[in-house]
Parts: sequence; structure tokens; C-alpha cells
Amino acid sequence: MPTNITHAIPALAIGLGIGRHILPLKVIITGALIASIPDLDMIGTRYFNVPWDSIYGHRGYTHSIFFAICTALITALLFSGVVNRKHFKRYFLFFAFCMLSHGLLDFCNEGGLGVAFLWPLSDLRFHSLVQPIMNVNVSFRGLYLSTSGLPVFLSEILWVWLPFLALYLILKYKLIDQLKLNILKNKTTLK
Repeated sequence: MPTNITHAIPALAIGLGIGRHILPLKVIITGALIASIPDLDMIGTRYFNVPWDSIYGHRGYTHSIFFAICTALITALLFSGVVNRKHFKRYFLFFAFCMLSHGLLDFCNEGGLGVAFLWPLSDLRFHSLVQPIMNVNVSFRGLYLSTSGLPVFLSEILWVWLPFLALYLILKYKLIDQLKLNILKNKTTLK
């Protein structure tokens, strides 16, 4: 599984890239935090002897599309009631993206049994054909306080952080809109 820090990167990149005038900072931070909720299934596997291959084990039902949508719905309802009901759809879509990004990153991760995207319709687990993100197979201490975690971080930086940094820059500076304007300007000057 990727680190929790890396699971927060898509939420931060999209949220900050879109802008705080569209998504308030507390919504963006909440999105980054809920992106790690699916890994709460580790509590059952580590402390309550839930088998890894159980739907209640790691990458089971908490990594499903259904769970992501339910969590996003509840979170958006809480925020839209507190902040403003007219922003419910925007918040729901952002929170759904944050939750779904977790499963997608695990889908591209080399470790584990696969991701149960389709639960409760199916217990089948899915792996990407290409799994470039290294699995965190060291302890917390080994990951953060020694060099044994360095390959994991380099893998995450290459395959998650840098692409989402590029997406952040595209969104933040509206590079797609600028590219379209330049193309239109070039077409009008050629005529």
C-alpha cells in the first residue's frame, strides 16, 4: 500500500489546483484526511485476526466504489449543512474523488491481494496490469527513520507526487485554457 502521505496528494493537488474560492481550505484538508479512511481496515487484520483475504480484510469493502460514494455522501452532507447547501454537489464530487483515489493508488501498487472495487456486488479483487508503485513493506520506523524506506518514497514521488504536481500546476495556472487561447490566436493570425 502507498503511504498515507501519498494517499493525501491527489486531494491536495486537485483541491488546491481548483482553488480555495471553489473549495474552502477545510474541505480540501478533509478530503486529504478521508483519502486514508480505507486503510482503517488494517485495524481488523492487525488486532482482531481478520484474514487478509476476507472482504473485511485489507483492500476489501473499505476500498470499494460503494464505500467511497457512501463516505463522500456523508461527508458532503455534513459540510454542506455546516457551510452551505448549495455547494453539496461540488463537495460530494470532490470527496468521492478523494475516496476513489485511494483504491486507484492501491490498484497500481505492487503488494496485496488486489482491490475489491465492486463490493457489495462482487468480492472479486482487481490488480492493475502495471504496478509501478512500490509496496510499503517496512515498519513505521524503517519507513521514516532509516534509509530502507527511501525506495518506497522515490517510487511514490515518481509515480504519484510528480504527476499530481503537474496536474496541480495545470489547474492552478489554467494552462489548458491558455493553450486553447494560443491555438485560437495562431489560427486567426494565419488567416
